[in-house]
Amino acid sequence: MLVSAVPQVVDLSMSKTNINRFLSLLLFLMAFSPIAVAQYSMRSSDGIAETRRNAEKGDARSQYNLALMYQQGNGVSKDDTEAAKWYRRAAERGDAKAQYNLALMYQKGKGVSKDNTEAAKWYRRAADQGNAVAQHNLALMYDHGEGVSKNDTEAIKWYRRAAEQGNAKAQTNLGVMYGTGVGVKRSYAEAYFWLSLAAAQGAKIAKANRDLIEKLLTREQITAAQKRSAAWEPKAETQ
Repeated sequence: MLVSAVPQVVDLSMSKTNINRFLSLLLFLMAFSPIAVAQYSMRSSDGIAETRRNAEKGDARSQYNLALMYQQGNGVSKDDTEAAKWYRRAAERGDAKAQYNLALMYQKGKGVSKDNTEAAKWYRRAADQGNAVAQHNLALMYDHGEGVSKNDTEAIKWYRRAAEQGNAKAQTNLGVMYGTGVGVKRSYAEAYFWLSLAAAQGAKIAKANRDLIEKLLTREQITAAQKRSAAWEPKAETQ
């Protein structure tokens, strides 16, 4: 099970070799992102009944909302099995949020039997539609060989797509991979750039790694990366 990295205290006088070794240790296992937020507000039993009727008629948004209601126990008794059933129906109709949530349920074994292969399949479907958190989680699966064969090149590809949309976890992982040279040619300048973007969003591990990388760069390289990050804007994919 993937868990968050534990911050470590570093000797600020460490050598380049030791920094690289420390960065390798910080090719961390970032936690998977949480369930997508509800897109509705239930106020009465009539609203719940209408959502169910529309879901049974095949409306994907209603199927997604009904699944979320069962998962959260909102207006109905909490039931992960029912949640997974309705997520699947919405997912099969192409709803990216449902695809993502179904993948997460397969990965955690909630409402369905734990199955990383199925999780990777549904993450990919959501990722292909531009869902940034699904892209990040799919990258993690390639990074660690869960549900798919380990493939650093694919991990980089999906981290990059999520990172370019502004996902801080993906930016952090992409930066660390540039810093360690895993799946991509090592570039401390590129690592500094992506870690700076994540750090600006409050990612503490990104800031710690950025500060380490800074010791390996010239003042000119740091200035160039800072100008680039200041001008950078996320590019959302069409969903």
